[in-house]
Amino acid sequence: MDAFRLRGLLECSLLVVAFALVPYVLGRTPLGEATSWRVSSVLFLVSGILAIRSTLMRRRVIADIPASSWIRLTIFALYLAPPPALFLVAIGLFEIWGPAVYLVCLLSYLLAEGIGFFRVMVSFIAAVRE
Repeated sequence: MDAFRLRGLLECSLLVVAFALVPYVLGRTPLGEATSWRVSSVLFLVSGILAIRSTLMRRRVIADIPASSWIRLTIFALYLAPPPALFLVAIGLFEIWGPAVYLVCLLSYLLAEGIGFFRVMVSFIAAVRE
């Protein structure tokens, strides 16, 4: 169980770090600021969907993880909220708000990982006490 949690933490943490840097890198190209945020959103969207798909493919392990329904719902919502928002940024609906929406999506994944990290630490501390 802890191995599954750690794998998820690492995957999503690397995703957040990578996509925190993508707009910066693309912003240094001739694409322009608005296009850089849109391209970054497309790349983040695809990667986020692949990460969600990967997690769902291991759903048997998820079902065995003891967690209250509100924690499951919160983490699920934090993972599922960014894709639609990133899609809207990618198609240019949030032209002015695109960067802010993108950063909120990063924050959403980071919050989900924070909850996961806390749960792994609690699990490790409980194991040490035994």
